[in-house]
Amino acid sequence: MEIDSEGVVWVGTSSGLLYQIREDSIHLFKSVSPLYRSVEILRETSAGMLLGSPRGLFLLRKGDTTFQPVNSVSDVLITALAPDKEGNVWVGTDTRGLLRVAADNTDDVKPIEGLRENFVNTLRIDSDGRLWIGFRSSGYSILDGNRLLNPVQDKVKHDGIRSIIVISPNRAWLGTTSSGLVQLRSALINQIPDTVKAVVPIALGIYQDEDDEIWVGTAGRGVNRIKNGKATLYTTENGLSGNLVLTITSRDHFVYVGTVGGLDRFNKKLNRFDRHYNASSGLRANGIISLFHDSKDRIWIATRLGGLNILTPDEKITSFDLPASLLHVNILGFMEDRDGSVWFGSRGAGVIRVLPDNRIQHFHTHTGFPADMVYAFFQDEDGDIWMSSEKGLVVYRNGQFRLFGREAGLHFNESYRIMQDSKQQIWISGNLGLQRIAGSELKRAKESDKPVRMAVRLFNEFDGMPNSEANGGFYPAGWPMKDGTLWFPTIGGVSVVDPNIITRDEKQLDIHVQMLQFADQRFYPDEDIRLPAGVYNFEIRYASIDFSSAGDIQYSYRLKGLDNNWTEAGNRQVAYFSALPPGHYTFEVRSHLYGDHSPIKSISFYVTPYFYQTIWFKNTAGFGITWCGSRNYYLLPQSGTKKVARTKPHHPRTYGRSGKGKTGNLC
Repeated sequence: MEIDSEGVVWVGTSSGLLYQIREDSIHLFKSVSPLYRSVEILRETSAGMLLGSPRGLFLLRKGDTTFQPVNSVSDVLITALAPDKEGNVWVGTDTRGLLRVAADNTDDVKPIEGLRENFVNTLRIDSDGRLWIGFRSSGYSILDGNRLLNPVQDKVKHDGIRSIIVISPNRAWLGTTSSGLVQLRSALINQIPDTVKAVVPIALGIYQDEDDEIWVGTAGRGVNRIKNGKATLYTTENGLSGNLVLTITSRDHFVYVGTVGGLDRFNKKLNRFDRHYNASSGLRANGIISLFHDSKDRIWIATRLGGLNILTPDEKITSFDLPASLLHVNILGFMEDRDGSVWFGSRGAGVIRVLPDNRIQHFHTHTGFPADMVYAFFQDEDGDIWMSSEKGLVVYRNGQFRLFGREAGLHFNESYRIMQDSKQQIWISGNLGLQRIAGSELKRAKESDKPVRMAVRLFNEFDGMPNSEANGGFYPAGWPMKDGTLWFPTIGGVSVVDPNIITRDEKQLDIHVQMLQFADQRFYPDEDIRLPAGVYNFEIRYASIDFSSAGDIQYSYRLKGLDNNWTEAGNRQVAYFSALPPGHYTFEVRSHLYGDHSPIKSISFYVTPYFYQTIWFKNTAGFGITWCGSRNYYLLPQSGTKKVARTKPHHPRTYGRSGKGKTGNLC
């Protein structure tokens, strides 16, 4: 079906018939089934009405009465047509792929090379002029100018795309053959280019040196040096002492790479590895798990057998004296705070702090520290220290430690790296993805004397990560780059967080009150709602429409007229009430997502009283009591009777035998 510029509806059938609907009347335009065989698709263009059939493409020019074959597109099944703003027509076929037919010359046909397959199911041009191409069994592609793009599409890359709707630059919907309805959105977490990704199968330590070069260690493939968008791989074949690389740091024009075979120094002036350190050089062991360059130009070295070594500015290996109880502890993370103290996170022994005068403080479970393992540190704007542990986030504030875990809103407890972006958002990596918490949320949590629930957003493969499992257990398991992006290692490559992209994607929350319901009765917000007397239980339903993060939305509500305090409802989208007193009420609800609040929406209603609860009845009853109280009566002298309160009699009346009763008031 197609509707033309004059409002005429065109209807083609599988038997080759063509109808027009004009002024509510149906007219047979022409029966040419031997020519068309069937009418597959109709599209009006600037040149006229196009008809696609199993016999090819036909055109009815304005003013003509007969469709003429487009000879350059004949004897092929036409599956899709999409006219663009320039007047060209994009033609999808079953065997010839995608063709572009020029606006002013239908004999000017250009095939598009490099398609996933030649059977095109559907075409759609978005508001930016890009052509979306849906294939019979190979997912979709996007033609952007002269570039044919093939986005990552694990869910539908072997499925058929039957329809495409693009609703915004960041959102699209696909109707598929076997995957149902699929929503597409722009990836919030980027990946490094394919040319670099090919040599980073499993990313581990990540570091950026003083010259803006990025170094990425891998699990068994050596270390990658990324310079000017190109990657160079170094392995044992060109100077590395081991291909498992957990940690990297730099000093001056040297880059230090920690491997299972020792510490290797890369000389950037010579463009090669020129020095190696191992156990024979004074290291406690050959396996290097963490490196850290401090403000005193020292490089701290942690090995698999525990202990700490220092590579001094004159390239000498020395040992740092630790208590005997800490000599065999693995050091996992490092941080130097603003006072010059160096913090060390350990596996199984809590936290070690080396003060500027080299005095050592040890915080562990026996001294009140709430975790055994500490992977990373972050110092907030107030100077308080946050630590990632196997039990959640630990904050050190005013000499005290406090733990925040899943009960405080975290999606997972064990985390490996903490970094802050340019938007004051805190990013935490772990085995289920990346958690993001606003700095203001951390501040609210640490300053509250009561248990709190922070607004935490989880990012994973759905948001563009190559894999949700981030790697950690060493330093540095991620790095803040000079361009403002944050790089995190995963078992599927590198995840790149660009806070500017994520900020642009985030939209204002909205919320809708759907209805008030009791029994089988439903009332809506724009109605005058009056609940009859005796309604004991009823419910109010509400929703915040979001297809990408519905599970993260939290709700709170209050019932004005009963209680002005907000009730936290979590992710529940219904509020239940029972036995409300008569009166007017307004139900208010709002939603929360990652620290942002929606506008408040409301629904008002009135609970009808029983007749004896009405003002009329109470006034009438009060009048009756007063009237009765002004009359006198006589109580017969019977057993068990008692005299009630009396008023001064105005008109004495006698009941029973005269003169033998007592007077009183009757009501």
